Amino acid sequence: MQRRIIYTLVLFFLHSILFSQHNDLKKKISIQFNGETVSEAILKISKEAGTNFAFNPLLFEKSKLVYGKFEQAETAEVLKVIFTGLEIDILFSEKQIILKSKQQVPTESAEEKVTVSGFVKDKKSGEILIGSTIYISNYNVGTTSNQYGFFSLQIPKGEHLLICSNIGYKTYTIPFSAKNNHQLYFDLDEDTSSMQEIVISTEEPDVIKANSKGLNTQISPATILKMPGFMGDVDLIKTLEHVPGITAHLDGSSYFYVRGGNRDQNFILLDDAPIINPTHMLGFVSAFSPDAIKSINIFKSEFPSQYGGRLSSFIDIRTKDGDMQKTKGSANIGLITGNYTIEGPLKKDKSSYFLSFRRSRLSWLKIGLPELDKFYFYDINGKLNFHLNKKNRLYISFYMGKDKITYGTVNSSGISWGNSSMSIRLNHVHNEKLFSNTTLFISSYNYRLITSEQNDTYWLSEISNVSIKQDYNYYLNNTHNFKLGWNAGNYGFDPGNYHLNNDEYQHLIPEIPRRKAFEFNLYGEIDIRLSSKFSINVGIRSTLWRNFGAQKYYQIGDDYKITDTVYTENTNYNKFFLLDPRINLKYSINNRYSAKLSYTRCHQNLHMISNITSQFTTMDIWLPSDPNIDPQRSNQYSGGFFYRSSNKKISIGSEVFFKEMFEQIDYIEHARMLFNPAIESELRFGNGISYGNEWIIKYNNSNTEGWISFCLSRSLKKVTFLNGGNYYPALYDRPIQVSAFASQKINQRWQISGTFTLASGAPFRSPTGFYEYQGYTIPIYTDMNNARLPIYHRFDISATLKLNKNIKRWNHFLNFSIYNLYARNNAMSVTYTKMVTPDGRFVVPQDMEKDYDLVVTKLSVMGVIPSISYYIEFK
Repeated sequence: MQRRIIYTLVLFFLHSILFSQHNDLKKKISIQFNGETVSEAILKISKEAGTNFAFNPLLFEKSKLVYGKFEQAETAEVLKVIFTGLEIDILFSEKQIILKSKQQVPTESAEEKVTVSGFVKDKKSGEILIGSTIYISNYNVGTTSNQYGFFSLQIPKGEHLLICSNIGYKTYTIPFSAKNNHQLYFDLDEDTSSMQEIVISTEEPDVIKANSKGLNTQISPATILKMPGFMGDVDLIKTLEHVPGITAHLDGSSYFYVRGGNRDQNFILLDDAPIINPTHMLGFVSAFSPDAIKSINIFKSEFPSQYGGRLSSFIDIRTKDGDMQKTKGSANIGLITGNYTIEGPLKKDKSSYFLSFRRSRLSWLKIGLPELDKFYFYDINGKLNFHLNKKNRLYISFYMGKDKITYGTVNSSGISWGNSSMSIRLNHVHNEKLFSNTTLFISSYNYRLITSEQNDTYWLSEISNVSIKQDYNYYLNNTHNFKLGWNAGNYGFDPGNYHLNNDEYQHLIPEIPRRKAFEFNLYGEIDIRLSSKFSINVGIRSTLWRNFGAQKYYQIGDDYKITDTVYTENTNYNKFFLLDPRINLKYSINNRYSAKLSYTRCHQNLHMISNITSQFTTMDIWLPSDPNIDPQRSNQYSGGFFYRSSNKKISIGSEVFFKEMFEQIDYIEHARMLFNPAIESELRFGNGISYGNEWIIKYNNSNTEGWISFCLSRSLKKVTFLNGGNYYPALYDRPIQVSAFASQKINQRWQISGTFTLASGAPFRSPTGFYEYQGYTIPIYTDMNNARLPIYHRFDISATLKLNKNIKRWNHFLNFSIYNLYARNNAMSVTYTKMVTPDGRFVVPQDMEKDYDLVVTKLSVMGVIPSISYYIEFK
């Protein structure tokens, strides 16, 4: 049955790709020319043959006219006749005919140049567009807009064809007379066409290809919205499990692991502000509303030097700026959430606002759980965007999210947790070559274990941060790009203290020392294009970390016993100075193939302390590096090979990596994490290694999108006093991971999507023997993580129906989705005990068909989950 299902999934994906392969380059056409220019003749052939062309209109003189008549002639033969006497190469590539000049394409020279700089933005909304490509035809000159939409490009004086493109937008091509330094805006139109039209452009220059990100990934919000969601709620974080090298925690969970690192080694930034715990609803829903997101960049290796403080990944999320032209909004109502957004201009073309609010709709849970008092979560995203003048743009962003779950009607108990952040960013264009971003941000995360809501008694853990940073981009020329920056900030930590609403008894509860730390970072990076095919990026990041304040801490000996208690005054009592070098080499072999090598070192001074592996808790403690906890460190080596078809519809990437990690944290058995002033004595430190090979095959055109990814990897740890000092699999070790996604637009109203996930089972610690004691069967545990859960796999599917036939001011949709279509009972945990309470009731998990002796049972939490949601928008 399972094999049949997998075959079906593969056929579904292949059909989605083959669905759009309808052009035949040898198609015979009948056509007549009556004095058209060469460019007009090409467009006429395109319409008749249904074949796409890629060419630069400046290749052909307008004075050359075409005459003639062809009856049932092959398209290629017609073109050869038209190009008689012209120095034109004709290249055939699937759905495109590429026309290129045979003459040597000129490269940059010592001739006089001018600088063209500016921003790329959405024409309708005024939104700044990140990662756009800007280049000129016939010259090997190009660049991309940075994370704030700014670009700078040096070009020779003279007449040029300036080209700008971005995924999901129509290519913008303008004749440009380069006489003096010039600042301009590219206003791109969204590409909403259902069919791929004629493409009039040139090949991107090698400088663009050589600077590709490899398997670091940029995911568009449009792709996320196509994916099936959990209970109809589309989830940004869950989308990451379909990226090679990223592993989901357990069924339904929003926790994830990257290239063999722990989940606290992932750094999530929302408009430059860190988000500590990006989950809702006990981990089932992520904290980010897709309707609020503009772009997502994922870095798993070759980290830019501006990113630091984590070992495994950086997820850079940018929210929408707000429409500067008109007011618009949307609402998305599903089984578990309602999401509402509105945006518009404060002053047209000068300022805008964006506001998104998401609230859970879980009151129906009380039908089956009458003892449930409160169960809700919410998110609020907001942004103000001010275009002050040509040189300055100001952004004010904020986010707030909270969960609360309580039980009982007389004396409620439960849990609550929440994130909040705010950032104020000023983009400043100093001149045509120098751009800066200054950001002031604050963020906090807290977790409460509520023992009595009525009496206001609770256990609280918290981490907060206030920082300021500056980033500079200096475009010396088209071959040298410098990035410099610094960051300074204070951290506050409450590792978990119990609060009684009673001063008389508060002193009887152990107080866990709160902690403070200061961090200063300085980084520099240079991008050098050594030739048209080869580029190198070299960077270094330095960190000064200091613990300060009036503090009480314990000295821990080599045997992890407390040897002394130290009291400090309000001063610096510990510091670390850290250096993180990075280097990245990229080589564009030709128009289709490229390769890369990279080395990255990272340090981490924030440590999540939690020995609980279930996704059904967020009770995590955060501690800083200090005299008892050294900074975590990693060295990552990676190399990759990449292919992209000439029509840019198919891409293939393969990357190998090896990562060594030091000062990794694990725990003694039965570690006491709560009410423990010397929690460091429960920790054990060691090293880890991870290595693997990742593959991804992507296909994308206007109607069809999809990919298949595969990862073969291992993640091992070796920790003092654990497992006899030998390596053992980490809890997040998944040797095999396979993922597939496909989306097909059937017609103007229907679109279907599907995702498939398969992974090795998670490791766990299994008994190696048993013994009888006073009538009980007791398991004996030896090796760490010596067994695995059953293999994990799941297939989700969704269909979207557009309810109005034509695009109007008001549009609305219905989305139908099925999570875990074939009802796979993926095990969340395995237990080797079976007990009966004194009154004869079984303790779950249980097996009613077995006797009372020891049995192996597994717990699964997900069956088939169908859902429906309704989406409406006004423009």
